Amino acid sequence: MTYHYKVLGMGGEVEQRGDLVDLLNAIPYFLDKYVPPLAVINTVLKRGEADAGMSGGASWDPFTLSSEEYEMLTQTLEARGLAALECPDWVITWMDWMIWRYEVDKGVPAIQHRELQSVCTALERRLEQAERDGDSEAAGRLHLELYEAHQQVNAYIDSFRK
Repeated sequence: MTYHYKVLGMGGEVEQRGDLVDLLNAIPYFLDKYVPPLAVINTVLKRGEADAGMSGGASWDPFTLSSEEYEMLTQTLEARGLAALECPDWVITWMDWMIWRYEVDKGVPAIQHRELQSVCTALERRLEQAERDGDSEAAGRLHLELYEAHQQVNAYIDSFRK
């Protein structure tokens, strides 16, 4: 199957066509050495966009994969050198996947990492709402709280670096 998608970058959008692997590879930092679980892939594909800021991004018409399509994708990715990785049932979102990967690859315990990250996620939602409401005072305060929460996540991760 051929997918139509846009690669987003500093120079604007570039229309692309390719197979599913091409589309997934257009999403910055999504595919590297492991095949993400079906739930994670579907969570991302349902959004229709992945924006990595200055690292670019991609957009496409939202869709999901069936378990059969996922099996074929897994076989293709394994043939290209990626490994399937068993992960807990709570790994559903891209952030869950990244947190689990930090435990697998770097020894950062996922439970505490998730708790710290959930504070950031909640603050991001509150900040978005304050910005939608035009509440610049709350937005300013929330920006600072979010910065401090991200600092706590980073300090936690750094504590496991050798």
